Amino acid sequence: MKLLSKSSLSGNTMSALEAVKKKFQAWRQDPSRPHRIPERLWQDAVSLVGTGLSLNQISRSLNIDFSQLKRLSLTEKSTSDGLVEIHLPETLSAPSIVPLAEIISQNGVVLRLFSQDSSSIIKAFLES
Repeated sequence: MKLLSKSSLSGNTMSALEAVKKKFQAWRQDPSRPHRIPERLWQDAVSLVGTGLSLNQISRSLNIDFSQLKRLSLTEKSTSDGLVEIHLPETLSAPSIVPLAEIISQNGVVLRLFSQDSSSIIKAFLES
């Protein structure tokens, strides 16, 4: 697995990280600040997830709790149907063949279809 270095990240990603980092630094330097990190700062940190930076890179750069960032990012990205959206870094290319359909039967068998003419295959699979 190839790790992303700072040099392979886009300028937008690095400038977004630096902007959030400055917000955290300003909050930490405020003598009247609350002890807990404000929700708006957590939201800014979560917004960096999926930009090509790992959770570890974000938490270390911002000096925040990795587990809390992970929990908030999963909560933020999950939808009502239990799916989690995952953004791939720009450095990864899309596969040349993309399945048109993916079906999972009640017993957990997965069927991936790459054919335009798949209605009869789907029907037979679901009846099996």
